[in-house]
Amino acid sequence: MNATKYLIYTACSFMLAFLSTSCEENVMDVEDDKMFNSVKGKPIDFEFNGIEEAGKTRAYGVVDPSATVWVSVDNGNTWNSYTYDSEKHLWKATGTPITWQQKTMTVYAYVRYDGGKTETTLTIQADQTNKGALLSSDFLGCREQITYTTGRISLTMKHRVAKLVVHAQVYDGDNPANLTACTTTATFATTGTISCGDMNVNLIKGEDNLSVIKLYRVNGEEDYDVAEQLDPLLDYDKTVTFVAYLFPLGGVNTTTNLTFKYGSLTGTTTVGYNLTTGITLDAGACTCYTVYLSKAQV
Repeated sequence: MNATKYLIYTACSFMLAFLSTSCEENVMDVEDDKMFNSVKGKPIDFEFNGIEEAGKTRAYGVVDPSATVWVSVDNGNTWNSYTYDSEKHLWKATGTPITWQQKTMTVYAYVRYDGGKTETTLTIQADQTNKGALLSSDFLGCREQITYTTGRISLTMKHRVAKLVVHAQVYDGDNPANLTACTTTATFATTGTISCGDMNVNLIKGEDNLSVIKLYRVNGEEDYDVAEQLDPLLDYDKTVTFVAYLFPLGGVNTTTNLTFKYGSLTGTTTVGYNLTTGITLDAGACTCYTVYLSKAQV
């Protein structure tokens, strides 16, 4: 084969390969369009998970079925609510469901435990000594890109509040049951706003409505993912754990001390404890302190 024929043969081979690839791509595009058109306008089948990374606030296999989840596909301008149908074992829209409108969509979602309100503000309880008040201060959210499918879309919700954990060990000879309360001395924001950012659903703390925070006393049988935060030197039988959810501080370090109460919640003995480091509260993360109380303090 001379050089001219070889060049013609090579050019024809490349052309045939290009046309073949182009035809295959066109066929795939047509099939893709057909598949999308088969689901376009139909409700998206959502599933909401709450799996957390190690060291985060709490771990759930699924979002609490008693919660209301709010979903938006237009940067939070409108929200659609979803609740769990325990009989059919799926999440259903309480009103108009979100439908497939594009092949790829950006979805924002959040879950809150304070009654499922849709306002763009969130209130965190100053007094979280009651379990209901603690849970109502919790908040999970996510932002995800989803691609059309005939199957179920699973969204992973992550905690956007910060968690403060205090492990307090009582002195030798004392009963940990006597340690009943823990309160911050510094004030923290109790109201803030919900924002749909480029990467996530975020909480922005307000500058007003500041208050000291009363932490929840964790009972022995409850699990708030605090075990991994325990100091190995602690005597577990003498340790009481307190927890509270707070607005993230946005990288600001805040100085606070802790006040403990012995006896009833109204307490006759108050113990102050000075923290040597400030508190940095990050979204979805845990700030943990270990406190050793001496008899002299009581």
